[in-house]
Amino acid sequence: MSRGVTTRSRLEAKRAGIMRGRRGVTLIELLVVMAVIGILIGLLLPAVQSAREAARRAQCANNLKQIGLALHAYEAASGRFPATHHDEVPEGQHRPGFIHQFSPLAMILPHLDQVALYDLVNLSLAPAFPLGLSANATAMLTSVGTFLCPSDGESPVQGYGRNSYRMNQGHQAAPRIEPADGSTPRPLTPPFMAFVARSAAGFRDGLSHTVGASERLQGDWTRGPFRRGGDYPLGRDLNTVSYPSIDAVAAACEALDRGRVPVESRGGESWLISGFHFTTFNVCSGPNGGRDCSFREDTTQFTQRALLQFGCFSASSAHPGGVHAMLMDGRVRFVTDSIALETWRSLATIDGGEVVDLE
Repeated sequence: MSRGVTTRSRLEAKRAGIMRGRRGVTLIELLVVMAVIGILIGLLLPAVQSAREAARRAQCANNLKQIGLALHAYEAASGRFPATHHDEVPEGQHRPGFIHQFSPLAMILPHLDQVALYDLVNLSLAPAFPLGLSANATAMLTSVGTFLCPSDGESPVQGYGRNSYRMNQGHQAAPRIEPADGSTPRPLTPPFMAFVARSAAGFRDGLSHTVGASERLQGDWTRGPFRRGGDYPLGRDLNTVSYPSIDAVAAACEALDRGRVPVESRGGESWLISGFHFTTFNVCSGPNGGRDCSFREDTTQFTQRALLQFGCFSASSAHPGGVHAMLMDGRVRFVTDSIALETWRSLATIDGGEVVDLE
């Protein structure tokens, strides 16, 4: 009996010794572990974010490439690239002039596997108030993934067919074909113009030396916060009936007191409609540069003059350091913010005599 008690006592003593040898994690050790984990997260998080942005950026570039391929398919079928403003309103019926026409993006829908959506577009009724807008509402409110850059973020307003990509109107500060009174020089010919459809052969500088499209951030659709590159202030009339140069408009934008004028925050509102607000940009400044704004035109020539605007609408994006640009031969290149303005503007003409390569 005593031998059994002795054996049990030894086992209990051994077990007690083992228990005494175990101890909890001290506060200092816990803090050290947490610090190490924090450092690892700090190192990994930027890498994860960078990888995600790289994926978004690649998709954004691919969308622009698809647009380029569709433009060429359209040109092959019709003999010309689409104009920035297009309609098929019958002769004798009211046309809204330079505002609220159909955009090039609308015209290339069949070449983006969007035939069903294209069939919803009523080209005989330009999308202006009230009849044409109502007739094209279903198409206008439909979202097309190819027209949305993932880096641009989610649309703050559901139910709108938003747009992240713009056709290049070059040196034009307004969608007019030539000066109203002939007193100012006609700007160098851009790749896309209102009601002017160009053939590939018309690009005398070469398709590979002409930027046809790029990106522009959407507006944030909120009052108060100002999204640079997407929102833009609205100035009053420029007090001129002539065609202001792009530099004159840029200077006016720079001089604008932005704290005392309204701000437009609905940029990129629709892929369907023509104009700077929706589907075009100009080379007023370089990528992500300058101070964009818009002015009403001081003329009685148009009844809806509040909607016909001069302005600076630069290419912009959420990508660090630059924007994607589609050359008219279909290639897509990343253009840095540091590109010289003269070079950027040279790439925006079809017949300026410059031969600029983005390679």
